[in-house]
Amino acid sequence: MGGKSKILIVEDEVIVAKDIQMSLENLGYEVCGHAVSGQDAISLCETKNPDIILMDIVLNGPLDGIETSEIIRSLFSLPVIYLTAYSDEATIQKAKITEPFGYIIKPFEERDLKTTIEMALYKYKTDLLLNNKEKWLSTVFNNISEGIITTDMEGNIEFMNKSAEYITGYKIDDACKNHYSKVLKVTSEETGEEIFDFVSKCIKEGVEVIINDYVNLINREGFETPVNITVNVLKDSSERTIGTVISFVNMSAIKNYENELTKYATTDSLTGVLNRKTGLFYLEKQIQLCKRYGNFFSIAYIDVNYLKEINEKFGENSGDEVLKIICSIIKNDIRESDTVCRLGGDEFLILFSMTSIEEARIVWERIEKKIDIYNSSKAKPFDISAACGLAQFEANDDKNLEELINIADEEMYRNKISFKNKK
Repeated sequence: MGGKSKILIVEDEVIVAKDIQMSLENLGYEVCGHAVSGQDAISLCETKNPDIILMDIVLNGPLDGIETSEIIRSLFSLPVIYLTAYSDEATIQKAKITEPFGYIIKPFEERDLKTTIEMALYKYKTDLLLNNKEKWLSTVFNNISEGIITTDMEGNIEFMNKSAEYITGYKIDDACKNHYSKVLKVTSEETGEEIFDFVSKCIKEGVEVIINDYVNLINREGFETPVNITVNVLKDSSERTIGTVISFVNMSAIKNYENELTKYATTDSLTGVLNRKTGLFYLEKQIQLCKRYGNFFSIAYIDVNYLKEINEKFGENSGDEVLKIICSIIKNDIRESDTVCRLGGDEFLILFSMTSIEEARIVWERIEKKIDIYNSSKAKPFDISAACGLAQFEANDDKNLEELINIADEEMYRNKISFKNKK
């Protein structure tokens, strides 16, 4: 609003309008137009772009000043001051609905007119700044991936952004005025128990509450999303606590990435079974459990036959395919409680939990038969085979990890020699 403020006069009596124009110009304002009807006023708002409107309530035509003001407010959001001879309660109550920026009774003093106009212009400018700030904040809040919910002192929801709506499954109209615990149903990922009172703790202690560990937010449809939650107190301009701000981040992508990193660090990239380091760690733990609880288990030490020859004759891709085929047959034939790892190159190890060496031998013989069935299908221009050695560990054994593996390795080597001699 640089320079003189432009004022539109809406008055059906021409002489009165002229007097008002003279007063406004004496006060330093610019009169950008004069309308005698509601329709004229609406048209001039569009073409003259006034800063403020002085509106009489009684006008020519089908629209009175109050109806005209309502239309102008909805179309142009311009400030209106009523300048009228009517001061009865009914008219004033009707005019209030249009949220005018002033109400002046005719006849008026120029000083009162100027004061009302200046106050209206200031209020309008302030409202524009606040509205623009609210729109900016709303745009920011609704375009960040972080879910934002604000509550009052009792924990009832007052605001939530688009991300919060998406993650929780609740629209703001459904969530507002409900207690946050209805919308933010949070459970421990480890125990499955529901977590309460993080908002009341924040208000009571006046400090930030952070739930760093992943917790699961159960949305409206019952689906779980891993999240991190932060709660802060919300204060007014006088630094009085008036509620809380709850922010929560969907950690699904990060958790999936961490799982992929864990998988990469613990599994063999070619076959998908555990790698050597992780497999031996499991085996060491199994030895400790057996000593503690009096259990027993068996292992199978496996070496793929003729892998070097297959690589040399048919290429390393064929050798890799052999390893994957044998691993697939093994994994499909053992129990979920059993563990397979690749020790390296052409060597694998199976840990049979709570299994005697006799039972483990039966499983391996079954695996050998399935390898034979695969060979009989003539799927490859070469036969696939493997040698296996078994060993058993019991609670009263004094063998360590290396000794246990060596026992199985020695039997495997004997079986390998015997297999090649038969060939």
